[in-house]
Amino acid sequence: MNKNIENITEELMMRYVEGDLDSSESKKFERILSHNEYLSKRVSILKSISDKQPLKNPSRRIHNKILSDMGLPDNSSISIIRRFVDSFMSGFESRPSLAGSFLSIFVIAIISSVVIYNSINLENNNQRHITDDPIEKDEDLDDDLTAKSL
Repeated sequence: MNKNIENITEELMMRYVEGDLDSSESKKFERILSHNEYLSKRVSILKSISDKQPLKNPSRRIHNKILSDMGLPDNSSISIIRRFVDSFMSGFESRPSLAGSFLSIFVIAIISSVVIYNSINLENNNQRHITDDPIEKDEDLDDDLTAKSL
């Protein structure tokens, strides 16, 4: 680790604050801190911010309330998808028989698709079956073709 303060990045300081440096790197960094008051203050500020930071993120509901209180809409694509899924699923929560019917139809559709796909695939494989049998000459077909050409 270089003692030049210009080479010390925010990432390196955060790794030190979070304890992600190995012991030799940590000792070298502490030596640099002892010689540089400005860097030492920055690291202590980062430590205090890190110590005050909550360990868990707030719930989605609280996050959305904070955004709405600040007048910021949550327009992330995941939010739009989540709202659609929530509204879709809320219909099933109030009517469990509807959920059962939907699930049954979904399973039947999947099974039917698999059966149809397999039968089509089987027919295609039967049509493409190559044999080693010799091709027999059809005399009647030859006679018909020669008669039509005259």
